[in-house]
Amino acid sequence: MKKLLSDKNIKIILYSLLCVFSVFLLLKFPLLSAEGIRKGLELCAGTMIPSLFPFLVISSFAVSSGITQLSNSKLEKFFRKVLGLSPTAGMVVFFSLWSGFPVGCSMASGLLSENKISSDEAKRIMLSSVNAGPAFVICAVGTMMLSSLKAGVIIYASLTSASLIIVFLTRFILPDLKEKNKTVSEPPDFSEALVTSVYSASKSMFSICGWILLFSCFLNIMSVKCENETFSTIFNSMAEVSFGCKSFAKSGNPVILSAVIGWGGLCVHCQVLPFVRKSGLNLRYFFCGRILHSMLSSLICAGLVKIFPCDISVFSSGTSAVSQTFAVSAPAATGLLIMCAIFILDLDTHKKMC
Repeated sequence: MKKLLSDKNIKIILYSLLCVFSVFLLLKFPLLSAEGIRKGLELCAGTMIPSLFPFLVISSFAVSSGITQLSNSKLEKFFRKVLGLSPTAGMVVFFSLWSGFPVGCSMASGLLSENKISSDEAKRIMLSSVNAGPAFVICAVGTMMLSSLKAGVIIYASLTSASLIIVFLTRFILPDLKEKNKTVSEPPDFSEALVTSVYSASKSMFSICGWILLFSCFLNIMSVKCENETFSTIFNSMAEVSFGCKSFAKSGNPVILSAVIGWGGLCVHCQVLPFVRKSGLNLRYFFCGRILHSMLSSLICAGLVKIFPCDISVFSSGTSAVSQTFAVSAPAATGLLIMCAIFILDLDTHKKMC
């Protein structure tokens, strides 16, 4: 019995259940699965690739060309004294604030592999720099969903402040910069750096689109039996950030939207988990960081809304531009949670954090 219930056998049983469940859904609802893939492709081609791929190329170029290592004495003093980071790691944090969700973690992973930042700095970036870019927060959420540019700016300021607070707090947990382990190499030629950055960005974009297609396929299948609107709204916010925002935008409450964007959604988490794993950060700490970011963002947003009140008229005519790829149901929640649990179990979560 003990051999039967070993960790390895439990994983095999869970994998088998997942395969059977997935194949059953695909065979039972072939048209819905195909429709979900088409919607996912529309989201990738119409929104994700145009808005995110250029930032991925720029961030990758910043790493490969050595731009992140440029600093002056005042900037270096700020990063070290206030944030407890080297200038290179500090530049990654600020890149992540305006470039979108996977970019900060991707840059940190690349710099860590080249030994240009320490492992502790990479872990701190993974905890704090899973951020939504201003294009999504201010334009899509603020202007299009809430019909209020001011609300979008307030939400973005809340998310940015929360991220910087987490960076500051983690300096007391992971303070060692390990300068002696870092290397400073000569930057490559422009053409070499550009080719490398495009190749790296293409790989990251392919992975992001793959996760979006997977979520879109199965959530579209499950959506046909969803009858509980409250459950659907909550699970949307847990599973995918853009459609969680759209669901909660009906309330016109920026505080709730700050919490949703601060959490990021399971789809985004799956996109950055490979980078988190390379850094050696324990997944428990990563998810705690996402919860903390969500809580801090909502608290800061609540304070800013009181100081700078704004009129909100939800769902302007621009809302039609936001895709409706994801909808959820109780079976979807079960299937997705099983899938995520198996995915997390497959990772090595026993690594030491520091």
